[in-house]
Amino acid sequence: MAAPADAVGPLPDFDVVADSLDTASLHLRRCANIPAVAGMQNVIAAIQQLGTQINARIDTLETRINARIDTMEMRRRASDANGIIRLENARSVSDTYRQLVPLHSMRTGEIIANFPDNLEGLDHLRGDEADAILGELGSAIPGRVEQKRRRIRLYCGVSIR
Repeated sequence: MAAPADAVGPLPDFDVVADSLDTASLHLRRCANIPAVAGMQNVIAAIQQLGTQINARIDTLETRINARIDTMEMRRRASDANGIIRLENARSVSDTYRQLVPLHSMRTGEIIANFPDNLEGLDHLRGDEADAILGELGSAIPGRVEQKRRRIRLYCGVSIR
């Protein structure tokens, strides 16, 4: 047998529930005034700022590392090319006017500007010209121009005469 409608029990008063939720909402908003909660917001902001700074540093380091890798790769390619060129130039030992294959710069990877055309040109390099070539090869040396010419001959793969 079913219970009469009066036997359901007390029903909620929705106006009281709504007022209670309004009161709870008001007091929850006031939690932001508690020093510990406000302090946590500062901590969160500081952590976010620190994260931004760390990301910026990582980006900077990544850029620097990539630049160094690019430089190392360029130097390796120039060094490889110069190794082949040394072999080609080694054939030029007996002929002073035979064309020298110019070396590549270790700074730029490009062919060294104003490189002597032949052994005769190499033998007549001025000191400043020899310094410029040796600088491009990453091998600046002090001393007389004859010593510098000798070093360039070695870089070219040409035996000393």
